[in-house]
Amino acid sequence: MNAKPGSDRKNGLRVIAVGLTVLAITLVWSSLMMDQRRGLLITLLCVSLLLVLFGAIVTVMNAPSTEGTSQARRAVQAAVPIVVVAVSAILATALFWISTVRVSLRVDDSPTIDWSATSETDLRVAAIFGIASEQGVSAALDHLQELAADDDVIRDRGHGIAHAIGRYAIQNNGYDATVFGECREIFQSGCYHGVLEAYFEGRPDVDAETVAELCSSMVADGRPPIEAIECAHGLGHGLTVRFDFDLGAALERCEYLELETARQECFDGVFMENAVHGMQPRMAGAGGMQDGHGDHAMGETEASNGNTHRMYRGMFRPDDLTYPCGEFGDRYQRACWAYQYMVVLRLNGDDFIAGFDACDNGPAGGTASCYLGLGKRIGWEYEESDDELIGACAQGDPEQFDACLRGAMEYFMDTEFDAGRALQLCGAAPGDSREPCFRALGSRVGLVTTDRAEAETICRVAGDHAAACLAGAESG
Repeated sequence: MNAKPGSDRKNGLRVIAVGLTVLAITLVWSSLMMDQRRGLLITLLCVSLLLVLFGAIVTVMNAPSTEGTSQARRAVQAAVPIVVVAVSAILATALFWISTVRVSLRVDDSPTIDWSATSETDLRVAAIFGIASEQGVSAALDHLQELAADDDVIRDRGHGIAHAIGRYAIQNNGYDATVFGECREIFQSGCYHGVLEAYFEGRPDVDAETVAELCSSMVADGRPPIEAIECAHGLGHGLTVRFDFDLGAALERCEYLELETARQECFDGVFMENAVHGMQPRMAGAGGMQDGHGDHAMGETEASNGNTHRMYRGMFRPDDLTYPCGEFGDRYQRACWAYQYMVVLRLNGDDFIAGFDACDNGPAGGTASCYLGLGKRIGWEYEESDDELIGACAQGDPEQFDACLRGAMEYFMDTEFDAGRALQLCGAAPGDSREPCFRALGSRVGLVTTDRAEAETICRVAGDHAAACLAGAESG
């Protein structure tokens, strides 16, 4: 006697329900236990196999039956649920097994990592992130500082490595903003900047309230002033990345900050991000094109439909050394020109004379900040020689010499916040430039300590200019 059609359909639906339930569990298991790419591939395999199986089930359940086939059909109906569960269990077990060996698969099968050819420096850098994972950000920065003391390559890359530590830390901490407090100001505060850059990737809210309150949620009460400053500055970095180097959109969000000093630091971060990381080529499909020729193709191209596509992430024009500063009002000139020197040097083969000329031809509101920025680059270039450093700054406008010298001093302070090298430079400065140099040095000291006794100990080395140094520390 034939089975009733309604009964057949019910059996088919029960089988499909069992299969879908197991499939859902498999999907969840894949997303939790495996990296996305491998999980996606295996999930697609599961879906394909189960859909084929479901199709066979529905076919069997709804095929016309006769007296001669009813017994066989009943046997198939009884076997199908068992087969569904068995196949699903096998697939789920395979997923679990592969997920448990995902690390070894990545290492053994990856053609991009040849550990035998890895340089000693790169191995040391990799170890820093192992320490960050196991011991935290502070220990990783300590190790970076130790390595930089003995390895000039790591020292030169210190800011970028500190950036990466900050990004790594917050991405592996559930985008918890409190990780910001584990950073320190060493290596030009790179860790702070990295945290803020990555923050908006995990939590992309950029409404006025979020931006205005973000730094207060990151910086604990009683912390040195440098943390609030670097938070606002890092916010500019993060907003620039968040808005894909649309500097206008990032600057608009900086205006959400309550304090004017915080807004100015945020502007600084926007233009620094543009100058430092914006010069990287855009990947194909990201609104531009891949280019492997460094700075030679920097600029914009006009597509056939009239739309402009940036070949590089940031805003640059090789035929206009004032761009993008000229695109923004007077309010933003100081911040933009503080980093425009990077663009000028990259486009002119690190020619300091070209840098000075660009600073001199910029707007009045940006000249001093341009010389300050260029001084930081000169400090890096002539780190071992005060005479050469001072001689390089002297090639520019004499009225801006102190700004150039201050930039070099800030470079020394901001690298490790050890005043020794900065004090030496100020002491070697020409007579009339010593006092403003020591006063500016004191202002940097005041950013990292509110302890007057500690500031006095540092400034005492300034000798006759100790009072100027201490006054700078007390004024911030």
